[in-house]
Amino acid sequence: MPEQAEKKGYRQLFVERMKREGRGKEWFRLLKEEMAATGKQHGAIVTVVMRKMGYVSADDEREREARYLDGLKTSAVLDEVKGLIGAMKEDVVLEFEAAVATLPDTATAQAEIDWIRAHPAMARMNRTQDRISNVLITAEDILSPPHGPAPSKGAVYALQHWANHPTEFFKNLLSEQKKATDSGGPNGTIGGDDLSEVERLLIEVGGASATATQA
Repeated sequence: MPEQAEKKGYRQLFVERMKREGRGKEWFRLLKEEMAATGKQHGAIVTVVMRKMGYVSADDEREREARYLDGLKTSAVLDEVKGLIGAMKEDVVLEFEAAVATLPDTATAQAEIDWIRAHPAMARMNRTQDRISNVLITAEDILSPPHGPAPSKGAVYALQHWANHPTEFFKNLLSEQKKATDSGGPNGTIGGDDLSEVERLLIEVGGASATATQA
């Protein structure tokens, strides 16, 4: 139990509680009314009025004070944690933007597609139980993935989009691979001069690139 609560008298603890609960005016009004009705002085009627307003015992008031002080400490800790989380989010955004700024604006469509489909972030949506929160691409995802840094800014913005729609991405990719195989593309991969469909996949998220730049 906090030392401060031990030092206070039970009347002081009670009056402070009344004020915290917004009942301070009621407390002083009832004191005056009781004194007027009985003709007794403050000391003789104060405990009577206290009991009318919910007073139980000195120990009860000390326990209430202790819970109140513990609540203040908890609130202060929560405020501090929220502030740290807010700062961390801001740092993450700044790191992301700084990482993107180091990249070329564009690369070949094939290079961007290959980098996106091999990125670990493409598995995060389907491996998490939280399907509400978006997958967020970080500076580490941009510069330090296992298969190498992003080939371009466009690849990063496309990854940010497709990491949240992996099923659609791989469905479209497999469709294009099948077309490439049927048309004689090497090793069943997307290749040759006909990259129109691959480029279309990237163009679809061109809006994501603009949005991320403005964010």
